[in-house]
Amino acid sequence: MTQKQLVLYAHGSRDPRWKQPFEKMLASLQESVGATKVSLAYMEMATPTLTDVARQAAAEGVTELTVLPIFWSAGAHVSQDIPRIADSVHQEFPNLTMTVLPPAGEHPKIVDALMQIAADTVT
Repeated sequence: MTQKQLVLYAHGSRDPRWKQPFEKMLASLQESVGATKVSLAYMEMATPTLTDVARQAAAEGVTELTVLPIFWSAGAHVSQDIPRIADSVHQEFPNLTMTVLPPAGEHPKIVDALMQIAADTVT
């Protein structure tokens, strides 16, 4: 049986305040879809890492990780670094299928929300 898990993948920061919105998002998603169906990882300067999440997921019998980069656009991190990291994690955990989605900031719903916020400030 396939067990899937979504990984919210944020950049990371040494400042713990920076993590708060992502942790709130995680808690809300876990409450609505189930704690085992979504996790949070950071690319750098914070933990857990994608490797940490994959290790735990593999131990829990997860077979598919879908990585959602919580980034605005497909710059070097999204187009080069994240696929390289995901490939490295897959090499370490070959029983985990890894899928990397486009960055969240390019999703039409995010773009629409930002347009509405911007329009609200000028009307």
